[in-house]
Amino acid sequence: MFDRLLPFALLIAPAIAHAHSGGVDRTVAVEATGDRIHVLVHLEVSGAKRIEALTLMADADHDGRLSDAERAALERRLAGRALDGIRLSVDSSTITLEGVQTALKLAPKQPVALMVHGAAPLPVKAETIALSTRAGAEPLKLMVRPGTRPVVEASRGRPARGGLQAELKGADRVSWRIGPPP
Repeated sequence: MFDRLLPFALLIAPAIAHAHSGGVDRTVAVEATGDRIHVLVHLEVSGAKRIEALTLMADADHDGRLSDAERAALERRLAGRALDGIRLSVDSSTITLEGVQTALKLAPKQPVALMVHGAAPLPVKAETIALSTRAGAEPLKLMVRPGTRPVVEASRGRPARGGLQAELKGADRVSWRIGPPP
């Protein structure tokens, strides 16, 4: 189910390793292939007090453990938070991710982590991809993998492993031109 996630997870691992000692970190990885655009959003909640508050809030029946239903509700809530305020566009048209899948990692005394993966069609003639955030959105780290449609030019950010890295805050935008399909 998450076969495509492994390369993305390896891509964002260095960014996660530099996470704050306690807080919420969000990383968005994007890869343009011949006819698809793949997106992975990683949300991590760290810090003992934040994790405790999150699990207490999720434990709806207050029995001290999370049932499957409570865990599923937490996963949906975190997925909404992970995607909140993010807009991805191709040549100025907003895209909608298809086949969205989530995976929640919840272990005692460990950061709570959620990965959201989806993909959308990428027109063969597509030239520009942009990621923008709305005002008030949580900051995020953007990592663009080169894929088969490499980054040719970017509005800002720094080159990284043949792709691009940038940080976005609320009401922010990064765009990049991609090469033609092989």
